[in-house]
Amino acid sequence: MVLLSISTELIQLSWTIQRGLGMKVSAKQLKGVPETLLYTLYMRLREARNPSGRIKDKRYQALIDRIEYDFSEMEKIPDENVRGVAFRSNTIDEITRGFVERNPGGIVVSLGSGLDFRHERVDNGSMQWYDIELPEVIELRKQLFAETDRLHFIATSVLDFSWISRIPVRKQVLFVAEGLFVYLDPDQVKRVFIGISKSFPDSEMVLDVSNPLYLQIIKIGSPNQFLSKMYALWKWGMTDWRELEAWVPGIQVIKEIRMISELEESDIRELAASSSSMITDIDQQVIGTWIEESEKFIRVGHVKFCSKTRKSKEEDADFESLYLWR
Repeated sequence: MVLLSISTELIQLSWTIQRGLGMKVSAKQLKGVPETLLYTLYMRLREARNPSGRIKDKRYQALIDRIEYDFSEMEKIPDENVRGVAFRSNTIDEITRGFVERNPGGIVVSLGSGLDFRHERVDNGSMQWYDIELPEVIELRKQLFAETDRLHFIATSVLDFSWISRIPVRKQVLFVAEGLFVYLDPDQVKRVFIGISKSFPDSEMVLDVSNPLYLQIIKIGSPNQFLSKMYALWKWGMTDWRELEAWVPGIQVIKEIRMISELEESDIRELAASSSSMITDIDQQVIGTWIEESEKFIRVGHVKFCSKTRKSKEEDADFESLYLWR
């Protein structure tokens, strides 16, 4: 398996951590979906602490140390979750970095940024970056990160499309949606895709998705209190990228990367059982379905909102582009 990694040795910090003199900032205002950003942040920290981990960034510890929150429950979360977040984060970093290299003066819009600092990991010194998050999250971000003339914070819901008017349309745009759409219902996801396609023709997006079967089984139950609350908030999943064509005709999939490429039946049984303390006897039919669908559990896709509808078989072949994370 080829593992992507994050290297940040030469990145200049834009954090306000040096100005804060180590003072704690409270995360008590984060409830419901906003609170789940702390899960993503802590899973990245756990991967970064692992000497053989795929995330190489000591700043996660510095950031966690600034936040006043009881993270003890997150230490009990299975390592499989850590690996999933690392896969997602690294893969999206690589795609975003590739976009910046191809479009050095382009724009990246991060939808639902949480407390991520991807901007610093991929910054080329000339790109423009917009973090769109709920007001309570932006309030916390401003205590930890500093806005600049190229790094902008927009405090609003992704579903409040007033943010669109603040993004320049004259340049190439990449939208980043990591760990976002799973918390929206299908109609809300559809609205976002349609809004972007109409306002930013020929823009691109990188996003992660899970299939509905994975969401269904993972919700059955978890011994971890935080995971139980988080899984209960999950709503949207997708089996086939062609489902997006019903919303946005002509959308093209540039690349799909799957976390799981091959699993033996014993691995599927173990994975299914570990998803829920309530599963004691997995039906063979369910096992078969898991085996069949295992490659679609956790995926990252890079799509393009085309200003004209695909017509040729060559263009249709873009949907078959697959890069397994091995």
